[in-house]
Amino acid sequence: MAQDQDWLVSLHGGFSYGGGDGVDLAANAQLINNAHITGGTEERGANAYTTGIGVSLAAGATVTNSATGTILGGAGTDGTLRAANGTGSAGGYVGSNAVLVNLADGAYHIGDLRANFDLAFDLGILGGNAVVGGAGVVLNGGTLVNGGLIVGGYNGYQATQANSINRADAVQFGNQAGTLVVESGFDFIGNVVAVSGVADVLEVSGTSTAALSGIGTQFQNFEDITFASGAAWTIAGNSGGLAGGTTIPASRTPTPSTSPTLPRPRRITSPAPGWC
Repeated sequence: MAQDQDWLVSLHGGFSYGGGDGVDLAANAQLINNAHITGGTEERGANAYTTGIGVSLAAGATVTNSATGTILGGAGTDGTLRAANGTGSAGGYVGSNAVLVNLADGAYHIGDLRANFDLAFDLGILGGNAVVGGAGVVLNGGTLVNGGLIVGGYNGYQATQANSINRADAVQFGNQAGTLVVESGFDFIGNVVAVSGVADVLEVSGTSTAALSGIGTQFQNFEDITFASGAAWTIAGNSGGLAGGTTIPASRTPTPSTSPTLPRPRRITSPAPGWC
């Protein structure tokens, strides 16, 4: 993919004995997706072949998945698209200083491996379904901004699965510190798992009144949880699932001012039974 250009794309990494990535974006390149990008899908027999990432961002690259965009990781199937096989790939991989912005919020079809191929409805970023499902996004040193739907792939196939059962992580952090920015309209199906000791950051952003629950349960191991300037959010959860010494800004009552006063941070040094 050429550098320093915007693209409107509909790409597929192929059905094969080891599908390739849908898009490998070079360092500092830019891409806007208004259509469909899919990592290569293994669908040949009983062997576990390699699948492809939907979009892989090299250092400094930027991708925006628009409100009409779909990015899918490659799925492992038996050729019928209904039985799982092999290992699925992530919908997106975000490297050092790269930025992935997701604005697509579709209706995910649960309980059917074929959901990974229903491009007309599954808007957002989805990991590939397989015996071992792919994460929705792997975040390794970059920034992920989500105001839409991100889904971890199914681990195996079961027609009666619910949204959160037997599923890969929606967001899986790597060994380089990353930042997840959550905006109004977000939806994660699957856990969001930071790495203890790596200083990963969870930031809530936007002036619309919004709430983020599941801190410490669905959202795990974050070193810092921050509020962007002007953010009107409430967060709730259990500190038992946070990294030791997690920094969270203290709550405050807004006062009329053209220059908002940022809250003083407080440090949680030991888990509490429950909080909100």
